Amino acid sequence: MDSVPDYYPDVSRRLSQVLDDIGVNERTVNVRRRTGLLRESFWTLKCNVLGDDSKCYNFGSQTEGTTTVGLKSDTDFLHCYHDCNVIQDWGDWKQGKMNLLMIQDDAVPPGYCRLQLLRPDIPVAREDLPDEYHEYDDERRVLMKNTYLNQGLIEGFVRHGPACTNEDLNVDIVIAFPCKRWPSEAELWMFRYYTNQSNNIHLIRQAVQSGCFLVGTGYSSSQNERLEWRISTSMAERDIMSSMNITQVRCYVLLKMIMKTFITPDFPDTVSSFHCKTVLMHLIENSKNEL
Repeated sequence: MDSVPDYYPDVSRRLSQVLDDIGVNERTVNVRRRTGLLRESFWTLKCNVLGDDSKCYNFGSQTEGTTTVGLKSDTDFLHCYHDCNVIQDWGDWKQGKMNLLMIQDDAVPPGYCRLQLLRPDIPVAREDLPDEYHEYDDERRVLMKNTYLNQGLIEGFVRHGPACTNEDLNVDIVIAFPCKRWPSEAELWMFRYYTNQSNNIHLIRQAVQSGCFLVGTGYSSSQNERLEWRISTSMAERDIMSSMNITQVRCYVLLKMIMKTFITPDFPDTVSSFHCKTVLMHLIENSKNEL
């Protein structure tokens, strides 16, 4: 392998100073993170006062502090309804609530599931269709369509994938159901992360305790896309991003700058900030260094 050129350290220091000057520094990042948490607390309180059993979360670059002037990062909200009980095991069934059983079999793509409607009075599957937002599958199970969440569509917003988008406000709102249990198919990540980052086991505990979300969008190439729900681990993702040091944050911001400057103008909808984040997380995970 060729040795690192002598001028690399100097370029790295100068680049780091430039990023510091435009707001990618510890103070600004912490302010952005605190602001995002206060914003989600305010919206959650507002919903509760109005009698809505839900919770609001702020995700994405604004709350992670991984943005700066010029990147034009939008604001990502996740509106989570707690009036239903999503379970992976029958032992978690609750009386008097709308219970939904996660189904993950060979017919469901990885990272997705189906939701079977259960009875609220006794722990058995419901057999009748309550409305047009449910339908039978091949096994005569009553499944909830992901269009069920269209009922929460806000005026002025347009459904785009799992999100309700308002381009004028630069805001994306995702409506979701919570699941208190960590998804079983993500257990492999837990063991792999522990092997490579054993000093950060607290992040694994946080991830498992945060559970996951189910958002209303199916696999685009699936014949039963309307019956599928994407499993989201956004809370664990935010915890990991919040644990990154300022050098790692600057690397991520720089990746997004390169993407939006050189790739997006000529090849839109090919590489996203999600791809940049995934690459960075993979590199950090395998670095065997503390975050």
